[in-house]
Amino acid sequence: MDAMPLSVPVEERPDDLPRAFARSAAREDTHAPAHDSSVLVAGVDIPFTRLATFFLKTALAAVPALFLFGVIIFGMCELLTTMFPTLLKLKILIYMPS
Repeated sequence: MDAMPLSVPVEERPDDLPRAFARSAAREDTHAPAHDSSVLVAGVDIPFTRLATFFLKTALAAVPALFLFGVIIFGMCELLTTMFPTLLKLKILIYMPS
């Protein structure tokens, strides 16, 4: 039994695709890189103040995300406690072991 080829040249493809998709596929086939194009970064020159500002903004942007994450986790725990009341009894036993 002959193996079915995985790629078909553009000229042999059936013309059942819309024109935009066919043009896009043809464009992708013609612009394939002929060689491995690897990049080596030798260094990055960023002033300290700009880098510190970037990290400060990132840390401040994380605060609302963490708050929202906490609210979502709290809501899920409340939902689980409502669905399984025995979890509340287990929670009390964990906090106050006798």
